[in-house]
Parts: sequence; C-alpha cells; structure tokens
Amino acid sequence: MIILDHYIQLWLHYAKGKELSENIEISLQDISKSLYCTDRNSKFTIKKLEEIQWISWFPGRGRGNRSKIAFLQDPATLIFEKGKELVKQGEIKSGKNFIQTYAEHFPYIIEQFQIWIDTLFGYHIEHSPQGRIDVLRLNMRIQPITCLDPMYVTLRSECHIVKHVCDTLVHYNEITNEVEPRLAFYWEYNHTHKIWTFYLRKGVHFHNQKLFTARDVKYTFTRFLSTKDNPYRWMLQDIERIHIVDEYTIEIHLQRENELFLHILGGEHCSIISESHAKENNQYILNGTGPFKLVKNNDALLILEVNPLYFRERPFLDRIELWYSQDISSHSGYEVLLDPLQHDRKNVQKEMSQLEANVTYITLNTKKQGPMQHMVFRQALKQIINGMQILNDLKGERKEAATNLLLGKTNEISKESSIKELLGNSGYNGETLYLCTFQEQDHVEDSHWIQRECAKYGIKIELSFLDAHELLTFRTIQEADLIHDSATISEHAELSYLYLLLTTNSFLHQHSSFNLNEKLKRVFKEQNRSVRMQLLGETEQELLENIHIIPLYRNYMTIHTHETIQNVAINSQGWINFYHIWFKHTYNVTK
Repeated sequence: MIILDHYIQLWLHYAKGKELSENIEISLQDISKSLYCTDRNSKFTIKKLEEIQWISWFPGRGRGNRSKIAFLQDPATLIFEKGKELVKQGEIKSGKNFIQTYAEHFPYIIEQFQIWIDTLFGYHIEHSPQGRIDVLRLNMRIQPITCLDPMYVTLRSECHIVKHVCDTLVHYNEITNEVEPRLAFYWEYNHTHKIWTFYLRKGVHFHNQKLFTARDVKYTFTRFLSTKDNPYRWMLQDIERIHIVDEYTIEIHLQRENELFLHILGGEHCSIISESHAKENNQYILNGTGPFKLVKNNDALLILEVNPLYFRERPFLDRIELWYSQDISSHSGYEVLLDPLQHDRKNVQKEMSQLEANVTYITLNTKKQGPMQHMVFRQALKQIINGMQILNDLKGERKEAATNLLLGKTNEISKESSIKELLGNSGYNGETLYLCTFQEQDHVEDSHWIQRECAKYGIKIELSFLDAHELLTFRTIQEADLIHDSATISEHAELSYLYLLLTTNSFLHQHSSFNLNEKLKRVFKEQNRSVRMQLLGETEQELLENIHIIPLYRNYMTIHTHETIQNVAINSQGWINFYHIWFKHTYNVTK
C-alpha cells in the first residue's frame, strides 16, 4: 500500500499529462522532497519500484547529468486492481474507501469500481477441476453473524443460517399446518402424551462425517437443559428424562402433558448437533446434518457449501457466499438479497408485495424503579408514541399502524385524556429515560422521532444504538426504560408469540412485571389450537391494556424477481430459502 502511494505521489508531481514510458529528468533530491523522506529512503523506494517494474530509472552519471525516470504503469489501473484485491478478500468497505482516497485525482474509477463490484454478486457459474459450481454471492448490509450455536441464536440472520446447516427431529409445514418427519421418520406417544418415542433415520451423517444416532439426540437435549444461561430452556423444560432404546430409537419422558411439544421440537433452537462438536479459537463450530455446511465465517464473509451426503433432495446451489459490506444503514435483509440478482432490469418477471406479519414495537420497563412504574405516565407515552403518526412522518416501508402483535388486525383506538393532563398526574419530574435499540436505519429513524415527540412534552429521552449482542445482554435490557425492536411473527404464530413472552433475553419478558410463565401454563395443556390462540390473545390484551408494550407498525415488503430465479420465497424472517431456490438458465458466467 505504501509503495503504491509513493508511486502515485511521484506520478502526480512529474508525469501527470505525459505519456507512459516517457523519460523525465529528475534528481534524487526532487524525489525526497516529493515523498517527504531522506535520500536513503528515496533510493530504497526507487529500487523497489524498479523491482516490480513500475518505473525505469536511469541515474545521472557525472556532474550536471540529471537522472531520468519513466513511469511504466497507469496509476488508475494500479488503484483499481488494489481495490479489487481488497474486495476479493471480503473487505468491500475497505476496497471502496481505498478507491475513494484517490477520487480527487481519478474520479472516473469510482463508477467503474462500483460497476465491477456489482458484477461479483448474484448468481454465477464457476468451473473447477471437480466440475461446474453454482454460486450465489450476496452483498449483505447487516452486522457479521457471530453466533451460530442453535441454543443461543436470536437474530433472524442467525436463525436462518442454522436452519440451512442443521436439521431437527421434525418439521412444521406452514402450508399444511402439519408436523412432518425430518431426522425422525416416525413417532408415537402413550395415551397421556407424556412418553414420546422417536424412530430415527439411518445413514444420516453430520458434516464432519460422523454417523447420526440416538446418542446425538440425547446429547443435544441434555446440553440444552443443563446450560443455565440458555434463554430457550422453557422449550424443553417439561422433559423429565431421556432414554436411548437402541441406536436409532429414543424415548422422551415428560413431567406433564405438553400439546406443543412436537411443534417445539421443530424449532431451529432444538436443532440436533453432533456429540463430538468442537470449538476452534474459542468459537463454536456449527456441525449439523443440514443441506449446507458452514466452511467459513469471519468479519468479512460467511460461506456455505452444499452437503453432498444430505439425506433429502440435494439443493441446486453448490455454494452461498454472504459478504458483509458493513453498510447497515440503507436496506433491510430481503432487499439486499434480491437486488444483486437483478443485473438485467429488462427481464424482471414480476413484482410481489405483501404486508409483513412482523411488528415494530416499543417495550416499557415496568420492573425498573422510576416513571415507568406509574400507569398514568405509560398512558401518556402511549399517546405520544403513535404508530400512525410515525407512518405519516417517516413513511418509507412503514405501511400499517399496529395496535397488537399476535392477532394481525387493528383495533379501534379509544379516546383518552390529554397528554398534558396525564403527565401532570404522573409524578414525572424530568427524569431522563433511556431508549436502546439496534443500529439499523429504521430503528435509528424511529428512535429519533420518539425522542423529538417526547421532548415536545418535556420528557427527556437519551438514545443508545447498540450492536445486537450488546443490546441482548441482561444488564442492557434491565437498565433501559424503553427498547425499540421488531417482533418476528413466523408462519407458526403460536411459537412466535411464546418466544417473545418466555425467552429469558426477550425484551418483553425482561421488561414486563407480569409472571408470564405462570400465565401461559394453560397454553401448553390445551389440545385445541383455537383455544390456545385465544389464551395467547388474552395474555397479549392484558399486556396492551397495562401498556407493557406499544405496537407501532408493520412494514410493506415488495420484491422483484428476475426471470431466471425460480422458487423465490421470502420467509417471515425476511430471507430467501437457499434450499429451494434455483436458476432456470444462466445469465452471468464466470470462467
């Protein structure tokens, strides 16, 4: 990098506007002055530039004979190639910044460089000694995915990768609303639903080539229950003991009936991992049985490669590369996933639009001593933090004001007392409230809007924009007065809401002063799904009436699909299912 900078500085001083290879008279002292260095360092630089054949140097012999230098390389080309080298290492932002450094003198390469970057992403066919490789390379404007232990994954991006690398005993089909076989091909239970027997597939291998057996199931669930800081322990808390009948048969004994047990086993947090899982550099290595195996994950990129031994249908894609651009301010996940595929805008096949089930919301920390303890103050906040007003003021993808999370419909808003009257009776004395949220653009915009609106009524809000794992720490959650988040409401609405209410690092679970575990016991005992949904709705209504949560809005999701992309579907987490996607014919071939 330094030698390139020296070359460019010399070229700007002595060769700009001249032809390449033209001999230019110069002295060693001229070079030292231009590079702000000693004659000794100048000699070293000249020698190095000659070695890499960027210049020709003709030292002057005798008194009065000046040296001559010829510049052999176009500096713009060198800058361009160095930027490409950084990007190919996964350093997209560094590559762009490097090009930008020289934009003043070579402005035309900025556009050329962006065009080149765009060609990297999307669908490519590459060739290797082993044959054709179908690659999907995506430029991700998200924080690097750092947690991939199924027992701890919380973010949508983390959950999505785990679903592709791991399998569960069973699978919930959101279209048929039925539980289907996966690693277990059959199961049965006794009349009390307290003893479940699972019959496991033979010949299934983990990515480390180890054979899958009942020991791995017992290991996974025992580890799940014995890890004290596992936020999802509630999912398997009814397990009393696990008995291995034989290598491919396992019994799970429950303490009590649990009508959602089978559904729970289909969640990615219950993904089966190998008993011989390992750590490398203190990092958990995700070793599953899924259609893709994780081969690389660092701050620059994540790479998945096809699992050739997968026990179900083989995916079309051979490799998936997620490149972290470190620019998380402008787009949400589904836009980023699809935009790079649209190289040929004329061949866009169709536009698909839908209202997201996910709901952006605010939690109010009713456990923390201070203004949030007072119902009247929370009522005032509810009127100030108005989802419809956010929609009108901020627009963007925000589409529908929400008054609840679970039911997916808007209730009529009843008339309330004036905000000033409520604040006057709330005992609020100008205390600073702390609002914490993520760093993405929509969270930042919403939070600043809330801060401005509250300031109109004399309420002081201090904002903290944190990375996901810092925000999810218990200390951060407990110290925050308000947290801005988006609830993932998946196709399995029951489990989505239970995640929100019972997971111990859930913002709502930590902020609500209700004993949610106690309130929801009946849900697990109820056989009828409609009754379970009614019970969940009653719990939500109580949380809303007591203003432990303020729903804000739902986004409107619009995606465009290229004519070559088949089986594109965006799930509730805003991601493409890599397992099902395929390409009808190629339009960008890399040899």
